[in-house]
Amino acid sequence: MRPRLVPNLLTVLGLTGIYVLASGCTSSESGSVPTSQQAPEEEPASAGITNSTSDSNRSTPGEIKTGVTARQPVTPPLSYITELPSADASIPDWVGKRKDEPFEVHEFLQSRMPPEDNAAPLYFPALAQFSTEMSFVLPQALRESKQDEISQIHRQIDSLSATPPAKLAGQDRDAVAQIIEQTTTAMGMIAEAQRRKQCVFVTGRGLDAVLPHAQAARTLARLFVLQAYHSCTNNQIDLAEPAITRTLRMSRDIGPRGPMICQLVMFAIDAYVFDVLQQLLLARDDLTPQQLDRLLAALIQHERERFDPCSEGIRMDYVLQGDMLSMLQQGTLSASATQRYLNGIPTELVNYDLEWSELNRLYSLALAHFQRPYHEVINDDPVKAALDELRAKSKKSLAEAKTRGKPLDVPIATMFLMPKVSILRKAAARNEARLHGAQALITIRRYQVVHRRNPPTLDAAVRETEMRTIPTDPYSGQPLRYALIDDRPTVYSVGSDQRDDGGRLDWKYGFQPGDFLFRIGH
Repeated sequence: MRPRLVPNLLTVLGLTGIYVLASGCTSSESGSVPTSQQAPEEEPASAGITNSTSDSNRSTPGEIKTGVTARQPVTPPLSYITELPSADASIPDWVGKRKDEPFEVHEFLQSRMPPEDNAAPLYFPALAQFSTEMSFVLPQALRESKQDEISQIHRQIDSLSATPPAKLAGQDRDAVAQIIEQTTTAMGMIAEAQRRKQCVFVTGRGLDAVLPHAQAARTLARLFVLQAYHSCTNNQIDLAEPAITRTLRMSRDIGPRGPMICQLVMFAIDAYVFDVLQQLLLARDDLTPQQLDRLLAALIQHERERFDPCSEGIRMDYVLQGDMLSMLQQGTLSASATQRYLNGIPTELVNYDLEWSELNRLYSLALAHFQRPYHEVINDDPVKAALDELRAKSKKSLAEAKTRGKPLDVPIATMFLMPKVSILRKAAARNEARLHGAQALITIRRYQVVHRRNPPTLDAAVRETEMRTIPTDPYSGQPLRYALIDDRPTVYSVGSDQRDDGGRLDWKYGFQPGDFLFRIGH
């Protein structure tokens, strides 16, 4: 597939920065056409995602709307590749051939086709400035010359992000200001991309498909957090808000059509936001009720508009694993990959009907498990139990296949390729608890600002906001709990042991018994 190109957004935005260059490519090198329109007027950064989505154009979770009218792009001299390597949005040939598919695969993929007004192509030039693995995006004339600069930016962001924002010293603060100034152009690119209402990143086929955009987005999220910190330390709270909303929007944008790894990166990006809210922003004494209302609205919108991470990740992993199994069956997979996935077993000994049957059974188990509330199945792992049974049976079958050439009676490829889906489910529960904990802390801080005292109950704080009801604890299925400990408000989840310890014992992210604690400034 021929890589798609996007106009150079640096010219579109009229910004200056590390990539503002004179025309250095011929039309044959860049694939661009002359500029024909004026750049659109820049919207305020604070508009972000909260004001840009009308009711008529907003997509509901599980839906990608196509045919949305886009702003006409300007086409300046340089162009960037705006697809992932081997990106393929077509419906695989194997889809719909079996009646035991774990879900309507064709319908799922059809609903995840890139929309006409897709934000993904506009993300690529910005993401390329934060990861050398995204260098394929850059025009050929820039790829080698910008490698060191991109690596340095990445290292600086990682180094600065390693220190909690509240503990950054004066010298670090200067470095934060410098990196923000250096990446102004990329920030403008993100603002331009997020004017579009929907986003779908299309990957290649099979489990070996590369996903460099996910890790680049994670680095960019760290930069947004540093920007929020920089705004707070300079008493510019109104500039910290769009950094929060931009980060949440980017988190949502890598979810659609994203396999499990993309959903896990999305949770990591969310965690950066929750940390900066909890440790830094909510601890300020100059917040207004209006600012807190906007922060709460951003988190509510984030929860409402994102795709269900577990369902999305599992379905897309099934598609990629189905692609891999199909390539094995057709003999189109590389010899080294075939050797690795089949553990040295000759392909003619593989029972592909059994492979497909077990693949569909395992993913059916996973999806059924994920549809139940987490607190009801927290100690269950039906996929692992099924795989353990297959592995116990496989020892004799593998030995006979290798020594006597006997056909396999176990699904060796499926067993090897099946992801550990419990990782996604556990991470999703932690993410939901942190999101709801952050929402609850905002309502408490708002109550403190308005009434100059701590709320007597969490319900009292929540009822004064648009939430109205206390958010749910995924580990209990009940409302989050609230305690005043040494006159300090504490919101908490009962955690994975499902026992209420009164908010006095920290579970250390599941490494010990206790509660999942949420405190302002902690």
